[in-house]
Amino acid sequence: MKKLYSVIFTLLFTSLVYSQLSIKEVSYYSSPKFVEISGTVGTNLSGWSLNFYKGNRTLISPSINLTGSMPTAPTIPGGNVSLLAINTPDLSFESPPGGYVLLINGGTAVQLLAFQGAVAAIVGELSSVDIGSTISPNSIQLNERGWIAALPTKDQPNVGQTLSVVKNQIEGFSMYPNPVANGKFSITTNSSSDKHVEIYSLLGSVYLIKL
Repeated sequence: MKKLYSVIFTLLFTSLVYSQLSIKEVSYYSSPKFVEISGTVGTNLSGWSLNFYKGNRTLISPSINLTGSMPTAPTIPGGNVSLLAINTPDLSFESPPGGYVLLINGGTAVQLLAFQGAVAAIVGELSSVDIGSTISPNSIQLNERGWIAALPTKDQPNVGQTLSVVKNQIEGFSMYPNPVANGKFSITTNSSSDKHVEIYSLLGSVYLIKL
């Protein structure tokens, strides 16, 4: 059953944190080539890994297993969320077109990104997200308006990124409007499982909501 939640705030909404890790930038033309993830500071990276595939679904190299924990810096404005850049194999393809980056947690696919013309794909119940294409020297990076092509921002917030927004693949998850209008926003999801949302004010105050 679809659930709708509407919450009133007197402080400006600046951040929604709903999972641990998320890919925020894919740089496959610049040198070094890297994928940048964001996540809550201190998140244990054990069990997390990245896989890279060509457009024909061929695995490029063995999985990159993440280790340690999310660093204390650099952070994204608006919350306790930091960035971690991971150097990757060569992801610039011409034939077959494009490729995929797959983020995995404990054997479960969390995020699947298709780029540079790769066709839609599915891993388990997770469908790929087309993040578009770019040319040298740009990377593809996520901000509040979606995926854009811009000069790489390794170890820095993405171009136009002013909020910390990290969310996992929850069926039917949606939050609107962002930024908040008139101190009010809504969250919808098709999932009936228990969940919680952390909301940060501009001053860093945290509000917890159980859904």
